[in-house]
Amino acid sequence: DSELSSLQFHIGMILLRNLKREDLHSSIFVVVGLLNSKDSDDHMLNIEIASLCSDAALKAKDLSAFDTALKFAKIGINHLTSDRKWEQNYDLTLSLFCIAAESAGILVNTKELKEFCDEVLANGRDILDKI
Repeated sequence: DSELSSLQFHIGMILLRNLKREDLHSSIFVVVGLLNSKDSDDHMLNIEIASLCSDAALKAKDLSAFDTALKFAKIGINHLTSDRKWEQNYDLTLSLFCIAAESAGILVNTKELKEFCDEVLANGRDILDKI
């Protein structure tokens, strides 16, 4: 099982490093799925994966696939492992929590909606970020 996870992660890394931007966008769900198959201790790689998750979540939201958007947003949030994620990666963190909140709201998942909104309200820099 760990060999399979490592292989999937390695394939995801190959795709990430070798696909052109437009090809990566069209394959974003596959690439993110592969990269999420194994945890990484590399902080910068985790931020890159979180950013890809944000792109995947936005694409899913645009396709009205809100359950998928929520899934990718939560995966992205989990890749932002630093306790200082709001200070170090404000825009990315805000984006992931907002997509997650919006998707949870549309799916009428009130518990998660409240959790994501509370996080944004506690950490948003200004009123526009909080609404």
